[in-house]
Amino acid sequence: MNTLKLYVVSSHVDKPLEEKIINSKYEVPIQAGAALTDKRICERNDYDGFAESLSDKNRRLAEGTAIYWIYKHLDTDYVGIEHYRRRFVISDEELERYMESGVDLITTKPMTTEEPMQSSYIRDHFGGDWLMMMEILKDHDPEHYALYESETNSTSFHYGNINIMKKEEFIKYGDWIFPILEECLKRTPEKWDAYNARDVAFLMERLSHFYVMRMKQEGKKVMECEVKNYSKHAWVPADECDLKDMDAVYDACVRLYKARQVTKCSILLWAARQHGADKDERLGRFVETLSGWIFERNRGQISMCEYLPDEMKNDLESLCTAFNQLKQMVNLYAQNPTEETKALFMEYLKMTGYSMLLVDYLLEQV
Repeated sequence: MNTLKLYVVSSHVDKPLEEKIINSKYEVPIQAGAALTDKRICERNDYDGFAESLSDKNRRLAEGTAIYWIYKHLDTDYVGIEHYRRRFVISDEELERYMESGVDLITTKPMTTEEPMQSSYIRDHFGGDWLMMMEILKDHDPEHYALYESETNSTSFHYGNINIMKKEEFIKYGDWIFPILEECLKRTPEKWDAYNARDVAFLMERLSHFYVMRMKQEGKKVMECEVKNYSKHAWVPADECDLKDMDAVYDACVRLYKARQVTKCSILLWAARQHGADKDERLGRFVETLSGWIFERNRGQISMCEYLPDEMKNDLESLCTAFNQLKQMVNLYAQNPTEETKALFMEYLKMTGYSMLLVDYLLEQV
């Protein structure tokens, strides 16, 4: 009889679920990010008594810090990972049949996306991080790089780092992915935006998909299963305020930005545009400024609001003021491109940390 531990990754900041879940006999809770809190929510965690722990990097690696602990503490024939809110739709009896059949990997059914993997990642996250990851991958595993590169054009991927593997396959997976993630952590700075602070976890999710496809190419026995999401509901802009009330939209944007929820702030503004947000003087500045932020974030290594001094970075009005000053400098230089105006321009860029990517974009608008 094969043995299995199916670890359910949780953290002390998990949100309530729509229904209580009874763990199966194989499911074992594990707390990720235990180094960042004194609160303990279950018996196992990724920090206490673990000398090699990555737990303090949980804000960037998310469930990856628990997966690293699991990789270093394998003691069953099969090992798996689920999230506290995302679980395999599979019975214990089905799991046992799969294991008896010698399956190498049980993974999620692929999620379909509107855009290819690479372009959707660059749109939603930091474009420079993606390009950096692919460079590391090419150096680390040139033998399989053609497969990984072809998958960047795929419109479906196995998501969530949710897998069950034979012990020996999990060892190979850990040996492969963690050196890559270590390089990603070294080469990319931490992100200020709360959503994109999980930058390396987002990369890990795509890397895990690449590895699943590699296992398929190698002829491993791979099964795909449905996953159920037990979250109460996904965040939508209307949760924050009445999108037709521009004062309420303004207040919500300021509140979200101060909470470092820049992505949510941008989505809220986009949703409110159909009600005239970009016609409102205050919100119009927000729309323009955050559009520039997203443009730079997608195409550069890091975005303008990451570079700005704290007094600008922590306040949306200050960010808008800095962006307007940049536009004025761009206009001045475009209308009078002398050595003197160039020197002023470069001094301003040095002071604020804006990138030439955004400058070139604004010059095209002049």
